[in-house]
Amino acid sequence: PNVLFAAMWDFRRTGWSFRSSGPGSGLYRSEDGGETWAKLTGDPRSGLPGGTLGRIVVAVAPSDPRIVYTAVEAQEGALYRSEDGGKTWTWRFKGPKVLARPFYFGAMTVDPKNPDRLYKMGYNMALSEDGGKTFTQLGRSTHGDHHAIWIHPELTDTLYFGDDGGFFVTEDRGNAWRYHKNLPLGQFYHVSADEGRPYRLFGGLQDNSTW
Repeated sequence: PNVLFAAMWDFRRTGWSFRSSGPGSGLYRSEDGGETWAKLTGDPRSGLPGGTLGRIVVAVAPSDPRIVYTAVEAQEGALYRSEDGGKTWTWRFKGPKVLARPFYFGAMTVDPKNPDRLYKMGYNMALSEDGGKTFTQLGRSTHGDHHAIWIHPELTDTLYFGDDGGFFVTEDRGNAWRYHKNLPLGQFYHVSADEGRPYRLFGGLQDNSTW
C-alpha cells in the first residue's frame, strides 16, 4: 500500500506549435507513501527508456499489484510490464494499437481478476490477453475514439466505456455492444450563443458536425 507511481508529463509550446514531450517528463516510484521518489525513466537498471519523453500512462493489476504496465511516449516508445511492483521493466509491445496519438489517448486498465488482461484506449479499444505481448481490436461496432473505460469488479466481461459518440456497454467482453441513446453525451470542442431572444446555443460536436 505504500508503493506509489507518479507520471510527470512536460507538454510545452514551441513557436506556433505544441510538443507533447519535454525534459520534465518521467516516471517516478515511491516505496514510502510519497515521502521520497526514485526516477525510473532513464535509469538503465529499470529497463525503461530515457531521453526526451512525452505522456506516460501507468496501470496496476488489482488482483496482483506486483504486475504493473506503462505506455511510454518516446522516440522508441512502447508498452512495458513489471512483475516486481515497478522496480524493473520488460519491453512488451510497440505499435499504433498502444501508442496511436499517445498525447491524446491515455486510458489503460487491467482486468480486476486477470493480471494478464489489459485494455488500452485509442482510435479503437485494444485488448491483450497475454500480458501485453499481443493485442486484438475491440469495439468495431462503436463510434470510435475511445477515451474512458470501467470494468465491473465481479462481472469482468461487463465493460462500460465512453467515446466521442457517447456511452456504450458490453456484457460479453466486446462481442456485442449496447448504445445508450437516452444519455445525451458527446464531446463539444466549442460552444457559442446568438443574439436571439431567447438565445440559441451552437456547438461543434467532435466527429458529429455542428448542433
